[in-house]
Amino acid sequence: MDTPMTDTGQSKRKFWKDYDPTQKMTFVMTCFSVIYSVTTIALFFLSYAQLGYLTKDQRPWIKTFSQVTVPDKGNSLVITVGLITTGKTPAKSVVSQFFVERVKNGESPQLLSTNQAGGFSTGILFPDGTAQLAPIPYDLLSSDLDDYKQGRVFLVVYGHVGYTDIFHTQHWTNFCGFTSGKQGGYTAEKCTAYNNTDDN
Repeated sequence: MDTPMTDTGQSKRKFWKDYDPTQKMTFVMTCFSVIYSVTTIALFFLSYAQLGYLTKDQRPWIKTFSQVTVPDKGNSLVITVGLITTGKTPAKSVVSQFFVERVKNGESPQLLSTNQAGGFSTGILFPDGTAQLAPIPYDLLSSDLDDYKQGRVFLVVYGHVGYTDIFHTQHWTNFCGFTSGKQGGYTAEKCTAYNNTDDN
């Protein structure tokens, strides 16, 4: 009894030889199309990732600063808040709100955003631009002013800034700073933790 011989390589060569040139070309073009499609998809995702990096690199960033001035006379403090734009492109549709809270040292700020002390809005802020809000008077009782000067009370100035960039992406910044009339330790951890910005 003869044993059939198996030659996989020969069978494959015969399998390829049995096709006419048009069928061979179709097979080759199909393989090429699959490789081309996979490469195109990979390049698309790579370009998308690079665009996201470029957008973040070009976006504006807004920082804030605040200052509290104690007058020589009277019980009205003067609070100044400003915005500084950094980055490579302008910030557009800028809207900010800020609040002031009196906090007894030993207690934590509430940061409820209920009593707005001031605000600011503009259509555009260019890179390295500064916008300073009009000084806001903040009245204290005589006893509260004395507590402020002695460090028994501190003031928290906090708020929120919203804006967009030239790519129409929305951004935001939360800011909080505290001040008192005397150097020392203050229970303002909640205030410092409030500072944040978006990751867009």
